[in-house]
Formats: sequence, structure tokens, C-alpha cells
Amino acid sequence: MIEFSDKDGNVRGAMVYSEDLLELRLKPCPHCGHPASFRQVDPTLDGEEHPLAGSEYIDCTNKLCGASTVAMWSTGDDCRPLLAERWNRRI
Repeated sequence: MIEFSDKDGNVRGAMVYSEDLLELRLKPCPHCGHPASFRQVDPTLDGEEHPLAGSEYIDCTNKLCGASTVAMWSTGDDCRPLLAERWNRRI
């Protein structure tokens, strides 16, 4: 992930690169202004399969904030462009 900063050094956005996709730009969190990043639900939780295993989402990197999108699964097409669009439009 590459972060973008303003002239004062405050992080204002981030870019995530994927081999399969062109760059996807994520706006900063609408609640706290920290960068956002793509995440994938860990397949196991406490040794058991998690019901959202394999799904992807975007969340704020500020762990005190907790803002995130809904989890989505890819069923053929990569879901990350749609997640990025929703995060950036605040839907």
C-alpha cells in the first residue's frame, strides 16, 4: 500500500496495487481521516471455520475507529473494484 500525504505530512489517501487489477485508490476514512485498506476474512477463528471465510472488505487502518464496508465474496469477477467504489462513495 502506498499512502498519500498533504504538504503537512498528514495521510490523505492510499493506493493498493494488485497483479490482476489496475491500481485502486481508496479515499481516507470518512470518520477519522486515516487511510483505508483491503482485508480478507481469516478462514479460521479460534480453530473453527469462520462463516465469512474468504470474503473481502475495506476497513479503516485506525483500530480505534472501526469503520468498514460490508464483506463481499468474489463469484467470478474480483469484488475489490466494487468495494472501492462503495468505500469511496460512502455507500
